[in-house]
This record gives sequence, structure tokens and C-alpha cells, in this order.
Amino acid sequence: MRATILVNEHEIADGGREPSAEEVSLLLKWNSDRGVPSEAVNNCIHELVDKQVLLRPHALAVHAWDGQLTYEQLDELAERLTHHLINDEYAVGPESKVLLCFDKSMWAIVAMLAILKAGAVVVPLGTINPVPRLAQIAKDTEATLMLVGPQYASRVAGLVPHVLTVDGSLLGRLPVPTAKAAAKVTARNAAYIIYTSGSTGVPKGVVLEHSALCTSSQAHGRAFGLGPDTRAVQFADYAYDVSLADIWFTLHHGGCICVMSEQDRMDNIVGAIGVLDGNTINLTPTVAMLLDPAKAPKLRTLILAGENCHASIIEAWSNRVALYNSYGPSEASFGVTVNGPVVDSRAAGNIGRPVAGSLWIVDAADYNRLCPIGVPGEILIEGPLLARGYLNDSAKTASAFIMDPTWAAQYGLGHGRRMYRTGDMARQNHDGSLTYLGRMDNQIKVHGGRRVELGEIEHWIRVSHPDVRAVAVDAITPREDEATPVLTAFVEFDKDSVHVPGTNVSTPGPCPMSEGMRDKFSNLQMSLLNALPPYMVPALYIPMAQLPQTASGKLDRKLIRHLFANFTREELLKFTLANSAKAAPTDLERRLQGFWADVLGLGADSIGTQDNFFQLGGDSIAAMRLVSMARANGLDL
Repeated sequence: MRATILVNEHEIADGGREPSAEEVSLLLKWNSDRGVPSEAVNNCIHELVDKQVLLRPHALAVHAWDGQLTYEQLDELAERLTHHLINDEYAVGPESKVLLCFDKSMWAIVAMLAILKAGAVVVPLGTINPVPRLAQIAKDTEATLMLVGPQYASRVAGLVPHVLTVDGSLLGRLPVPTAKAAAKVTARNAAYIIYTSGSTGVPKGVVLEHSALCTSSQAHGRAFGLGPDTRAVQFADYAYDVSLADIWFTLHHGGCICVMSEQDRMDNIVGAIGVLDGNTINLTPTVAMLLDPAKAPKLRTLILAGENCHASIIEAWSNRVALYNSYGPSEASFGVTVNGPVVDSRAAGNIGRPVAGSLWIVDAADYNRLCPIGVPGEILIEGPLLARGYLNDSAKTASAFIMDPTWAAQYGLGHGRRMYRTGDMARQNHDGSLTYLGRMDNQIKVHGGRRVELGEIEHWIRVSHPDVRAVAVDAITPREDEATPVLTAFVEFDKDSVHVPGTNVSTPGPCPMSEGMRDKFSNLQMSLLNALPPYMVPALYIPMAQLPQTASGKLDRKLIRHLFANFTREELLKFTLANSAKAAPTDLERRLQGFWADVLGLGADSIGTQDNFFQLGGDSIAAMRLVSMARANGLDL
């Protein structure tokens, strides 16, 4: 909404003008300075790792909570598994998809490298996803093999014909190969498929080729100063594209991947950084805000990605580490711009300049019009780091990955220019850098940078409840300072299926939450938890007599946001599915009640012993804060 307002204001101010000749010259210069399509790195991911194996065989490649591996050891174990994967039973090869389901472990990295050496495609599955969603991905990829950690073998049984548990026991039984596997894989073969939320109710798979990831790795390694002395703490979920940077960018530059346990990832990040001797970490701003810089003295590089940066983070960290603010969607192989080292808190919204490929700002309503400098518009990304497209969805691929906008030929760029429409808004500054302004569609980031299409949640609400007449999902921020946005479903039911006494349907606003309505929403939430990852399931459910519409009959999301803009967290939480408050009888329960209240921004008397933390508006980030607060007060959760 903010981005749309900014665009309209500038269109009025600029009269929809075209860029001047001087501006076009600057835009072309800024983009030609950093590597257009001709600078693709034509290598496979595992080939760049092989180079480091030869250069530094005895240097640490992986320092994990469950073991350590030198480059030589990592290579040997991966080769054992690769030969096992390409045998007649599994017949893995180029373009075949292999699913991956692991908690944090050194064995996960061995498994990924083995898949790539076999020429196949790594498809990481989020371990928090419900089984039906995993089944959707298995069906979409037509995978026949899944590599898993021991704890997931039974959970995923039956999703694919073959489930192979990868751990020290298996690898110890496999023979040492006498020669390296010789898969017929090229730099243009697919290496990874990263699944993100899809507006139609089905997750969409972003297909990333070896060359694109290697191009991104080379550019970002240079921008972040990665090298043999880099000890990168691997925090991101394997299903999140940042994990590719954590792992492969580090190995490509001869560094060491430091792998914390899932337990430490939730409640002891700073402690794990110290134990693993990490000096570099890639986090979302939300997670970075949870850390005390004074307690992580070994960190020297902090990379922020996935969300808007905040001035408070720059103020806290910039005098202790080299702080980088990066931007880029999965469709651009982790990222495309970098700003840093950042020292000025006033530059929080500045995402820097492209480090690989080109970046253009176009009219949000017409990508065939290039924006003048300083005028907000949609970001287009061009270059060798772009994804191949979306798996099994040529229509969506053609819509998002466009060819030859008219201004390209107009300004002498020629033909064959392939660009990705990000849906993100920004403006080009007069020094060539960019300022990020927000989204132009119904996609949001929740729970520390996870990308969510609101349409997918709305789809599943309609599917899960036949009485739903209309629905809107949005992230609503309570009016308290620094309040955390809460994923909220606004639901209008068929008039003959629900009766709300005393409600004037011509008046916008919420209906009272009756116990019958609460039960109805509880059943709906259970259905959603069986279809969607927990971070995509709304915490609040607000019954509406009628959802507002625009004059053209479309859902008026702007008015919905306006209606709830001044609600406090206490007022919004009348629409949770939590139980009625029941007094905490013991001292321990009263202490926990106080911790919950502080983290969630609630009054302690509104929290009962039977309440669910997540139904009260908590999320994974809030849970991390809760554990840290409890530990600081002498209580381990």
C-alpha cells in the first residue's frame, strides 16, 4: 500500500515523464559496471568445491555440532554416497529430483554434495511442513528418492518409492570408490529447486541452475569478503535460499561451515557461535535483533537478508562488525544487491547496488516504461543469476520472466534481454544505489523472512470450510510501539450458515466472537495446520458481517487495514482461539505467565494455564525471545 501511494505521488509530481537522456546514460552506466549476461560462471557447484579440495585438503570444511570434516573427508564421504545413488536401484542422474529432509547436521551437507555430484537436483523440504504439503512437493517433482535424517524416515514413508537414511552408519558401510563419479552434468543443468508459497494453494518450485548459483557465489563472495578464514555459521533452514549461500558460497571460497544444532538454533544462537568459533553469519533482521552484540565478540561479519533492515540494528552492530544489507529473491539465486559495510543508520532502507547482473526500475503498472531516477517503480532483475523458471508452470514462468521490454531496444540494449519481475518496489537514488519500498502485491514476509503468498492461505481457508463466503488474510500490526505483525484471517460466512445477533451488515468492522464461532474457527485452524506450514497459519480469526469492497467490486484490503490500524494487541487478541484465562496456581506457572506477557505484549491476567502460545500471537521468533528471557532469569525451557 505504501509503495502504491509513493508511486502515485511521484507520477503526479513527474507527470509520468520518461527518463532524460542524461538519466538513461547514468542507468546504463550503473548496470554495465557490474556484469551483464556475458559474465556467467560456467561451472557446476560441486566443481568449485572440488577445486578447494585440491587446494586445501586438510583444512576444515564443516565444523558441526555432530562432527567435523576436512575438505578431503567431505569429498570422500560424498563420493561414497554419490556412487550409491547412481547405481541401478536409484538411477539418479541429471535433472532427476532428489528430496532432502534433515535437521541441522554435517550429514545433510554430505547428502547435498552427493546429490549434486550425481548430477541430480536437490529439493530441500522444510521439516516443519505438514505431510500433505510434502506430498504435494513429491508429486510436483515426480521424485522417486528422498534422503533423510534418521528421525524423519518413518514420517515420510510412502511419499516416494525410496527413502534412504543418511548418517555415519550408512556411509561407514559404503565402499570407498576407486575413481570419482562421472555424471554427465553441465552448468546449465538444474542444481536446486526451492519451494515458496504459491497464490493458487500449491507451492511453486523455483528451479536454480548450477551456473546461476555459481555466478551468485562468485559475486557475493567478493562483496562479503569471503575466503579461507571465513567460518560461516549456518542458521537458515535448508528449505530457505539463504542456506545455499551459507553452505556453497562458503565452500567455494575455501571457508568452513559452522553448523549449530536445531536446539541451539532455537534458544542458544550466541552460545553456538562461540562454541563453533563462527565469525560470519547471515540472518534476517528479526533474528539479528534478538542477539546482544556484546555477547558475540567473535563475529566480524553480519549479513542481513530476507526483510527490511532497521536503523536500530545498524546502531547496535555497525561498530562491532562489517554489516551488510543484501536484497534478492530466490528467483535471483539468493541475491542481487549489497549495501555495505553499513555505518549510517539513516541508510537502513538502502539495499545498495547490483553485484551481479543488472537491475532496472520500471513503471509498476507497465514494465515497458523505464522509471526516471528517483521515481518509485517495480524492480526488474536481469543477468546470469536468474532462475530457469517455475517447475511445471510455463504460464507463471512466462508471466514472471519477461523478454525484451520495449525500452531495452529504445535505449540501445538490443534483443534477447530476459528479466524477472520481482513485485518489489524501489527507487533508484542519484548515486546509483536503491532504496527498497515494499511489495506491490499480496505477498508478505512473516516469522523472520519467510515468503508467503496471502492468496495461498485464503485458498486453503475456502477449501477447508464450505461456509466461507469471502476471506482476506493480512499481517496486522497492533498500534503499540515495536509491535510484531500478527497473521490475521478476516472471514465472511454465508448468511444462512451463521447468525451474528445485532450486527448491521452495512457497517464495516468485526462481529462479536461467540463461542460457537470460536469452535468453528478452531476446526478451521486444525484443517489449515494439516495443509500448511505453521508459519502460514493465522493466529487471529476475525468474523466479518461483510468484507469491504471497492467501487469496482474488488476486496478492499486498504480499508481492512485502516479499520484495524488502531487496535491494540489486547483488542486484537479477543479474536484468538485461546481458552478463557485460568489463574496460574504455582510460582513457576506465574513466572512463565509473566514471561509470556512480556514477550507477547499482553497483560498477565489475560493469559491462562491452558492457553496456546502460538494462538496468542506467538511465533518462532517470539519463542526464541521467550527462551532467552527465561534463561536470563535462571529457568531453562
